[in-house]
Amino acid sequence: MYFDLETAALPVEQLTGIMPEFEAAANLKDPDKIAASIASKKQSWIDDCALRATTGRIIAASSCDGGGNEPEFHCSPDERTMLDILFSDMCNTITQGGHIYAWNLFGFDLPFLAQRSAMYGVPAFKTFTANYRGRWAWHEAFVDPMQIWAGPYQRSDGASLKAVAGALGLGIKSGSGKDFAKLLVADPVAAKEYSLNDVRLLRGIVDRMGI
Repeated sequence: MYFDLETAALPVEQLTGIMPEFEAAANLKDPDKIAASIASKKQSWIDDCALRATTGRIIAASSCDGGGNEPEFHCSPDERTMLDILFSDMCNTITQGGHIYAWNLFGFDLPFLAQRSAMYGVPAFKTFTANYRGRWAWHEAFVDPMQIWAGPYQRSDGASLKAVAGALGLGIKSGSGKDFAKLLVADPVAAKEYSLNDVRLLRGIVDRMGI
């Protein structure tokens, strides 16, 4: 199974209670500059909310199997629906002895998925981890091709999905997942294609790597 999550920030009313207090740089004295500095820090924090499970949510995902079938795009305003779909597909894959791939799987997609699942009482952490001599680790079914590509020293430079897919001649990745929510509102068709393309590139890289 190959998958890719698309996330968005939580509604503003939910963020208000957990938003930190922002302070301007200590060397600023002009009221306008102080206000601008605080506004800039606040906006930067909000822009990154979609990348944290405590301030973001899953709004869409694309997935596909290891065959030649086209990826499927899942999108719902109900996050629990998204989680149930992904959880079911992953459990089936594990039961069948398959592998589950995502680019930067361990750095983003899997922790985000498990953390958001915990918000709804879905036992993703319990199901997707194992205890080895007192140490918790992700289930062996999960494979992060980015970590394998980056090597033992985990050099992330040149290891983005865009860079690797381009280097292998598999296609072009455009845009950023950080902006997906805006794209989904402005152009749902383009947003769907963006998400599906990421999974196609992922599958192509894994096939080329032979893992």
